[in-house]
Amino acid sequence: MNTHKIISQDFVQYIETLSYKLESDNDRDFLKRTWGVELPIYKKRLEALNFKNLDYVLDAGCGYGQWSAALINSNKKVTGIDINPTRIDIAKNLAEYFKYDNLNFEEGTVESTHFKDNALDGIFSYSVIYNTDYRNYLREFHRILKPNGLLYFSTNGLGWYIDSLINNTNTNNNFSPSDSAIEAIENSLNFYATGECIFGQPLIMKSDIVRKELKEIGFEVIEIGPDASINQDIHGCKSFFKPDFRGHEYVWEALCKKI
Repeated sequence: MNTHKIISQDFVQYIETLSYKLESDNDRDFLKRTWGVELPIYKKRLEALNFKNLDYVLDAGCGYGQWSAALINSNKKVTGIDINPTRIDIAKNLAEYFKYDNLNFEEGTVESTHFKDNALDGIFSYSVIYNTDYRNYLREFHRILKPNGLLYFSTNGLGWYIDSLINNTNTNNNFSPSDSAIEAIENSLNFYATGECIFGQPLIMKSDIVRKELKEIGFEVIEIGPDASINQDIHGCKSFFKPDFRGHEYVWEALCKKI
């Protein structure tokens, strides 16, 4: 297995070549940002969450596979799933480039997977849940995890969307953060009024509400906090984001265990 640690010029050029498969500037920018982070940074984050030495891990909503690559360096077998076939194709290309063993990618939805009951030792899902009917997402993960299996997910809070609405950072020809924030606010108002949540429409997630629902579904909440805050004192992990915006949750994460 060949692990990527230092981002070489050859690899930068390879990512540039893969980016031509993508139709939008937003997708191309996202590919370059995610694979512009060196593997040890992702691995350190995973070690803080105790995602290591597990037999079988699912990267749910794997995108271009950057977290999957870090997971396979510390665990025996990893499958990444994503609803976007182009992202799966690129993730497969990158796995071949680095010759990762026991790392597979499949097209699929996180709300209804093909895994059997109690099949997995861990599920890692970075920045995905807010685009799902999160209650179905959590129930499905509870079904396919083994007892005491780990679940990690991260999501955007109200602060993320207020910041996007005001500052419109990382805008490009194909994506407006302020428009996305408006959509999320509209969806969230509808959700909290009716209880209806639609797959693929962004939702503002509130940690106190999700914490309660995790317990009702059958998870023990180990810790919830801002991005990269879990076990930060021990491992010294750095967040990719600010801790809050004007006192509101920005990006937050949860580490849970199936009861």
